[in-house]
Amino acid sequence: MKGQEAGLGANDPSAINTYQHQRNFEEVVTAIHEGREPTTSANESRKAVELIQAIYESAKNDGAWVTL
Repeated sequence: MKGQEAGLGANDPSAINTYQHQRNFEEVVTAIHEGREPTTSANESRKAVELIQAIYESAKNDGAWVTL
């Protein structure tokens, strides 16, 4: 897999596919309009952000362990 079709961006951040992000935003807006919780809750989304931040923190510190 190459380029934007695969959503790859490790070597080229501009190659990251944003389609799934768009779908997530649309789902949240739809949930608000329908008066319901989004399919993926804010708490679940926060876990992914926390993990990504830990990966960057570890990389910044020569692979040191990061407690979540």
